[in-house]
Amino acid sequence: MRSSNEIPEDILREVDKIIDRELEGRSGMGLCHIAWQRKKDLLAERGYHWLSPKEENKNTIFD
Repeated sequence: MRSSNEIPEDILREVDKIIDRELEGRSGMGLCHIAWQRKKDLLAERGYHWLSPKEENKNTIFD
């Protein structure tokens, strides 16, 4: 599996567009965690290992 620093920009844009469509109209606290997990899953399906901001910043609280 390739690491997050090797993910091409076009793949990141594609995944972000999918997530934007899936979460369209939704809002509220905790939504970032849903989006990040979905991004992690979509990128894993494409062979990439991605760390969410929460995983990269263990001492930070995100809503």
